[in-house]
Amino acid sequence: MRALFFIILLLSGFSIFSFKSFEFSLLNAGFSWTMSKLLPYITLVIEGILLAYLFAKGFKIKTKIVKILVLLVLFAAPFTTGFVLNPIYEGDFSSEGSAAVSDKVKLDEKYDLLVITIPGCPYCLASIEQLKIIKKRTPNAHILFSVCSKEKRDLELYRTLIDGKFD
Repeated sequence: MRALFFIILLLSGFSIFSFKSFEFSLLNAGFSWTMSKLLPYITLVIEGILLAYLFAKGFKIKTKIVKILVLLVLFAAPFTTGFVLNPIYEGDFSSEGSAAVSDKVKLDEKYDLLVITIPGCPYCLASIEQLKIIKKRTPNAHILFSVCSKEKRDLELYRTLIDGKFD
């Protein structure tokens, strides 16, 4: 039991630190966006349950309160750590959007998705790879990528990363 406990402990650490790779692998394998986001968290919960169970069976602690506290920590630690490092954002599990109402923004009807970014934003830059996956899965989708900057160097960085995959 102890050996299995340590194997699951190592597997939990690997799951936490390869979370995004696991998520992208699921997306590339054809899973839906929601399932690709949800399965890594479910995996961490299962690993927490296994850690607590294997610890309870494999290690003897005489003080009942200490044993309960250790089991609670082992149960919660994988999911909590995974969540802290890879938080769930409101839009990750919601298909609801909000309509932007403005006289200044005119979007051509031929576009299915408008992505507005700011220079140097790590989340905006990271979204490019995800958008490429979406574009690969739905080649008829028309995506407009808009950078809120007039600086040529900011625009060139995004043009290079986009590599002609969307407008």
